[in-house]
Amino acid sequence: MQRTLAKIHHLLLVGIMLWLSASVGILFADEPTGSLDEASGARVIELLFQLNRENGSTLILVTHDPHLAKRCSRQLTLQGGRLV
Repeated sequence: MQRTLAKIHHLLLVGIMLWLSASVGILFADEPTGSLDEASGARVIELLFQLNRENGSTLILVTHDPHLAKRCSRQLTLQGGRLV
């Protein structure tokens, strides 16, 4: 039950974030799939990239997932609190 509530909460936050980003043009996503199951996480990621493409929004994505990072047009890496 706790995991289901966390998943619903996360999806609601993502929905609000997507709606807001359409009007401001910048989307910040800090570990957007962190508390989601694999299928829900994949849907959220697809929505983020779709919004980025369709609205010309800037997507700033923070992730520990190297496969997800490779989908981005530019990657910056922090190591020990420093940009490397």
